[in-house]
Parts: sequence; structure tokens; C-alpha cells
Amino acid sequence: MKEIFAMGKPILLLAHVPFDSKLDSSLQAASKEVWQDRALIWGRGGDCNYNPDETTQELLDLIYAKDSPVKEIVCGHLHFSWDGSLTENTHQHVSPAIGKTVGIITVKGS
Repeated sequence: MKEIFAMGKPILLLAHVPFDSKLDSSLQAASKEVWQDRALIWGRGGDCNYNPDETTQELLDLIYAKDSPVKEIVCGHLHFSWDGSLTENTHQHVSPAIGKTVGIITVKGS
């Protein structure tokens, strides 16, 4: 992943489990509302259910970095839809369960 990030090209990252936003707690709150007070997302400490090991934390650090080339993250896991900013430079979309809906992602040039 470090080599891919170092290429400096914009990245669309697909993941199963969403990542905690560094800007607000709306995703944590939505997850807790649906999943019996559990924030089923990746994050360090706080209310996040999935705390990263050393390797996963390295990836999170790359994603959260100010100069991260990750522009969009698309994930699922929560079985509801959510859109928001992970950081000032990275947007995250949580897609509802596959089979019930179809999502379309439009990538616009800069």
C-alpha cells in the first residue's frame, strides 16, 4: 500500500468495514443507533468497535495523512447508507446491503 500511495495518483479505496471520521461522530452515532450501541467501524480508542493492530494502524495513518491520495472510500458492513467526510480531503460512502440496492459512483476529473 505504501508503494501505491507513493505513486501520487488519486485513490478510490474499497473496504468492507468503514473508517472513523476525523471530522465528526455522525457515522459512530448512526452505527450505534442501528447496532445496539456499537460503532462497528475502524478507529483508535473511543467508541470504535474495531481497534487496529500495528499493520492496520499503518494503513489508517496513510489514509488519514494530510497528503493522502485517497479521495474516496466506499464500504459496506453496516447495512445502511451514510455519506460524509473522513478527513478534509477524503470522502467516505457506506453502501447498504448488496442485493437490495445498486449504487452508482461518479468520478469527476479535477
